[in-house]
Amino acid sequence: MKKVCVVCGQFKEHKAKGKCEQCYSWGKNRKYYSSPTNVKKHKQYYIDLRFKVLSHYSGGKPICSCCGEETIEFLSIDHINGIKNPTEPGRGKMLISWLKKYKFPSGYRVLCYNCNLSIGFNGYCPHKEVLKR
Repeated sequence: MKKVCVVCGQFKEHKAKGKCEQCYSWGKNRKYYSSPTNVKKHKQYYIDLRFKVLSHYSGGKPICSCCGEETIEFLSIDHINGIKNPTEPGRGKMLISWLKKYKFPSGYRVLCYNCNLSIGFNGYCPHKEVLKR
């Protein structure tokens, strides 16, 4: 059965634990993941990729579209109007990779975690209420 792989985010046949054949066999190769050099490379790749995606959806410098927060560690990708693409893998690293793979589709924006959670739970952001006053 074809599903989105939890590691690479590609739509493939699953082997086990939500992973495609290639990612499943990678997981068995512990020498690759135990190398500090490879861990550093993957970490830096993800940091660079996340910055690129946040910059794209911010229209330049990564910034929260609601409150103006600029600290990269606090920023996240938000589904505009809460609509999620059915082929999209979810959130976090897999979402970042998926957005790059599908050439930055529309329907997403950058919000800080506070604004994102408030909009998700309450349907509005308190920052907008403060700005109205």
